Amino acid sequence: MKILIADDDAMTRVALRKNLKKWGYEVVEARDGAEAWKVFAEDDPPRLAILDWMMPEVEGIEICGRLGGNKDFPFVYTILLTSKTDKDDIVKALDSGAYDFLSKPVHAGELRSRIAVGARLVEAEDRLLENAREIQKARESAESANIKIMDSIRYANMIQRSLLPNLDELKKSFPNSFFIWMPKDIVGGDIIYTDSFENGFVFAVIDCTGHGVPGAFMTMIASSAMRRITRDERCHQPNEILKRLNFIVKTSLQQDTEYALSDDGMDAAICFVNSEKSSLTFAGSRLPLYCTHNGDITLIKGDRHSIGYKRSDLNFNFTNHSVRIEKGMSFYVATDGFPDQLGGKKNISFGKRRLQKLLIENTKLPFDKQPDILIEAFNAYKKDNERQDDLTVIGFGF
Repeated sequence: MKILIADDDAMTRVALRKNLKKWGYEVVEARDGAEAWKVFAEDDPPRLAILDWMMPEVEGIEICGRLGGNKDFPFVYTILLTSKTDKDDIVKALDSGAYDFLSKPVHAGELRSRIAVGARLVEAEDRLLENAREIQKARESAESANIKIMDSIRYANMIQRSLLPNLDELKKSFPNSFFIWMPKDIVGGDIIYTDSFENGFVFAVIDCTGHGVPGAFMTMIASSAMRRITRDERCHQPNEILKRLNFIVKTSLQQDTEYALSDDGMDAAICFVNSEKSSLTFAGSRLPLYCTHNGDITLIKGDRHSIGYKRSDLNFNFTNHSVRIEKGMSFYVATDGFPDQLGGKKNISFGKRRLQKLLIENTKLPFDKQPDILIEAFNAYKKDNERQDDLTVIGFGF
């Protein structure tokens, strides 16, 4: 460690230098305060300084104040040399920014002890500074990584939204309908799919595993598979759509093999409305269909079989349920974000029964009014609880 000795008395400098070099320290000297101050402007300034209180031009006590008040300097442990022993003088020395003081004439043993303490403090300060730098680097690295992650998530959100049907255009084609799509995170795992044909149209709600980028990836698989099934293969029967979807998802992720790395899948509800026959056919993978008519509500359950997972059976045959459409009928499909939400006085799930009651209470209202009421009821039940999942509901009527 380099130590500065600043004293206008040559004999004092000689005595201090002799001892410090004997103890292994590098020594630089200054004959007055002005010369001492210049030493601190050099490229490798000393980290410990022994300064005489009274020196020509610039006093040691002033240098202590300058060093302590200048952030451009590294930490310097300063010891004032003084013949003053009055308590007020000692307080003044410490208040100036000095870390210690030595009375003249200097005792070698006391000097060595004070220098050793100062050296340890300089080393400790350097470690703290290095730790602070490392923490700052880690923080900057984390912030940079977070920006990249958020950019990826926002891009995934953009891709996911581009896969969804244009809900405003859907409203024009299906005025007696509404669509609630509220991801829990920036990117969710729920999607809505629609397609129209000469003899009718398909409505589908699909709840994929995962959120964020994984959720976006799964929804891309689901959306692409649905287009392939309904458009390219011209398959419109809900039970066959689910079976084909099960095959595509499971084999695309190689989850039909023993070496598959993932175990992801989805639940779905598919409705095909045959406008020529005035009928609706429904098939569900764990998700139900709600039908209201003349003040009553019917719950049509989906099969208890999920799509695409390792455990999903590729040969499973989903069940079609047919309903003769009558005037005044309304149909609703929702993912589990609504019934699974915790809240209420007992902090229990919203549940399917409470959802059915809510639907039947509002089914007579215009479809453009129903979404606001459903969301308001959901938030009132949830209160301050965290949202459990994505919230997706579609409703349509005749």
